[in-house]
Amino acid sequence: MATTYAQAITLTLKIQAALTKTQGLNVSAVDTILKDMSDTLANGTGADQADKFCPVEVSLAAAPTDVDLSGGLTDWHGNTLTAARVKGLLVINTHATGVITVGGAPANAWATMFGAATHQFKVRPLGLQFSWAPDATAYAVTAGTGDLLRLDPGADTILCYLIIIASSV
Repeated sequence: MATTYAQAITLTLKIQAALTKTQGLNVSAVDTILKDMSDTLANGTGADQADKFCPVEVSLAAAPTDVDLSGGLTDWHGNTLTAARVKGLLVINTHATGVITVGGAPANAWATMFGAATHQFKVRPLGLQFSWAPDATAYAVTAGTGDLLRLDPGADTILCYLIIIASSV
């Protein structure tokens, strides 16, 4: 059974910093820098649309785990994720010292987000990586040949959170 939405998926990202510079006679100047971005995906499969939402916990036990984006994940409601295009990917590392290497599955690697099957990125301790591609093309998933997302915790045991926002076409 596919997950459907009565409402849209909304992304809001806000980074704010207050910068203080001490000037002559201990007078401080404060500058506030604010950058925010917001986007909403309607229910569907085209540009600015998604019809799959899959938040999952993945327990990584000191060995690589290959996550199948086309039929290998089940969301909290028991629905199987079968993604054709990934619109958003959030990887959260909950470990205080361990690093998760993402990407580079030895076979059937999902490579469209990475550029090549051997490319990877690292999610540092207590860190996260996020990618957002709301256009119609997004990051294609090819069932059986390009659908495995490798998560490698090295020698650590790590609880990893994934949120995958995708379209089925």
